[in-house]
Amino acid sequence: MSTDRQRPEFGEYATPAEQQAAIRASGGRMPEPAAQEVHEAKLPMTRPVLPEATGAGLANRFFTVMLLAVGVISVFQSAPGYLALGDTVQTLYTQQSIGDYKPTELTAVLGVVALVLHGLIWAATAYFAVRLLMRGKQSWWVPLVGAVVGIVAVSIVISVLLLGDPAFIDYITSAAVPG
Repeated sequence: MSTDRQRPEFGEYATPAEQQAAIRASGGRMPEPAAQEVHEAKLPMTRPVLPEATGAGLANRFFTVMLLAVGVISVFQSAPGYLALGDTVQTLYTQQSIGDYKPTELTAVLGVVALVLHGLIWAATAYFAVRLLMRGKQSWWVPLVGAVVGIVAVSIVISVLLLGDPAFIDYITSAAVPG
């Protein structure tokens, strides 16, 4: 193959500027810049599966995954206590010298509600955290917010149970009155 041949004026080896100069020299029409931009805009946008691995990106990913793991462990460790909520409340009553807890039908229902609520909040947290991770955005804060929302939601469910128990109400009112 000879290296002393002329460089083509247009074609696959010509730069876009050389191609435009060749088109002008031949008397041809130049493509409209607006039409060229529209054509480029129609190309499908591709996005990477994971963002570029930088120091900050790796730390974000590590802490997000770590906090989500802590959250799922929390859900699984809490499940037996939620499913045996009457026994769990009795343990609390014994430790605090409140008295005896008498479980009702609502006790089992609220235990299941607390478990399902805790699990759903974790799932929603994981969903949003992973979506942010895939976009390359900061996501470490999502599991923290999910934990706070989960604690508040489960606390409300347990509070409904406790505030409906006369022994707990007596304990609260006797603690509030001095003497």
